[in-house]
Amino acid sequence: MRAVALIAAALLVLALATGGLAPVGRVLLAAGLPVPALFSDPGWRGVALYRAERFEAAAEAFDAAGQPFNQGNALARAGRYAAALEAYDIARAGGDGAMS
Repeated sequence: MRAVALIAAALLVLALATGGLAPVGRVLLAAGLPVPALFSDPGWRGVALYRAERFEAAAEAFDAAGQPFNQGNALARAGRYAAALEAYDIARAGGDGAMS
């Protein structure tokens, strides 16, 4: 239990030193621990939600971020195939960078 407290304290110090919680969130994502609440950017929040297998919420975050290709992926994983196809069509038409 003491080790967990020390790790939490170290993460808090790291967050304060780097200017926010987002860098800590990205480190946790890389470690396989998605924590969507650490991200204010909807794109990064969508990534964390997607990795946490909360696909509906991830689709909403990707929509807010203007990332229709990622939104399509989240919708497909949520089983909403028609909506996923619509998002992919929007990504192709709009030149979403993920499609390149």
